[in-house]
Amino acid sequence: MFEATLEAVTVLILFQPMILGMAGNIGTQSLAVTILGLHQDMFDQNSKAKKHIFKEISIGLLNSAILAILAFGFVTALLTVTNSSDQTPFDIAKVVGIAIFSAMSISSMMGAIVPLSLHKFKIDPASASGPLMTTLNDIIALVLYFGIATIMFL
Repeated sequence: MFEATLEAVTVLILFQPMILGMAGNIGTQSLAVTILGLHQDMFDQNSKAKKHIFKEISIGLLNSAILAILAFGFVTALLTVTNSSDQTPFDIAKVVGIAIFSAMSISSMMGAIVPLSLHKFKIDPASASGPLMTTLNDIIALVLYFGIATIMFL
């Protein structure tokens, strides 16, 4: 699906692990906090669950913004030094920054919502959430990253 984008901007592959890793990290953290809360019966009321989701999304947005800015600076500096692409370092860094912010924000939200949803359907979130989150995070992060790059470069 994104073959033309990758052929045109091969340097994008260099930053793929960073985007997948960061989205996975924040999703796993949100997931762990939510599962811990479920096991401690912290969400016995619907309002407490909504408050938890809002808190996780807020923390996720803050972390996403900070790390997107840091990634933008890192990518810009690295590509300015190496000068390894036809696109400007600024444009590639913009794609990476937007992708990290988007992927991490969505992942933190899913890390709170997925286990609560599984728990509501009487499925053990401790055993089912991990594989589901990993798969969804990777798919969403890749589609976001290469989708943003395709929109910007093709």
